[in-house]
Amino acid sequence: MIIDFENLGSLQKEKTVYLAGVFDLIHPGHIYLFKYAKEKFPEHKLVVGVMRDDRVKALKGKLRPIMNEEERLEMVDNSRHVDYCFIYPITELEKPNWYEVPKRLSPEILLAEEGSPIDPQKLEEMGTKLTYFKKTKLMSTTEIIERIIKTEK
Repeated sequence: MIIDFENLGSLQKEKTVYLAGVFDLIHPGHIYLFKYAKEKFPEHKLVVGVMRDDRVKALKGKLRPIMNEEERLEMVDNSRHVDYCFIYPITELEKPNWYEVPKRLSPEILLAEEGSPIDPQKLEEMGTKLTYFKKTKLMSTTEIIERIIKTEK
């Protein structure tokens, strides 16, 4: 179910696990991550934040994202593993505030890729446990784009 960022507080009474990402061109790696979250935390609702287009451009370059934020949100929403999703409104492109969503949502668990610049102690003070996942080699959007370019030559 798509939910507005402003309404995340309405989920505070539910046991939730939160993760965020770009989710441009949904691929097996994304589905694996959603499935992993639901299997590891079966009693929790999975809440997924989808990055805004301007943040994706800042991270990935001017030709990204391939799909705009509304299209990406719709794709994430249609995963059977995702309970709620929303557009993650990062306010600062240079220094994103990783704690904005946990403050509003109060998830029990925040799932982040190993090496993420999130301070576990700061999250614990907010009542959220940080759990890391390893990036899979199943595929990446960048690899998909590179394969398409190679087949075009």
